[in-house]
Amino acid sequence: TDKKEYEDEGSYTYWLCYKCNDRTWKTKVKADVYTRAKIGDSVIAVYLPGKKKPIVHYDPDGRAH
Repeated sequence: TDKKEYEDEGSYTYWLCYKCNDRTWKTKVKADVYTRAKIGDSVIAVYLPGKKKPIVHYDPDGRAH
């Protein structure tokens, strides 16, 4: 749903933001993953029972994050 990039003293941090039904979460990613990601891309998220955030998700290229 969104991409965020933060700079702190010359170092960059990249976040991808996701939403599924009423759940939202964000994941810190490497620069190359951030660059490839497009807002609106679908991902597959894997949840454990009782957890609010997924333990892993797969991008459109099948890479686990």
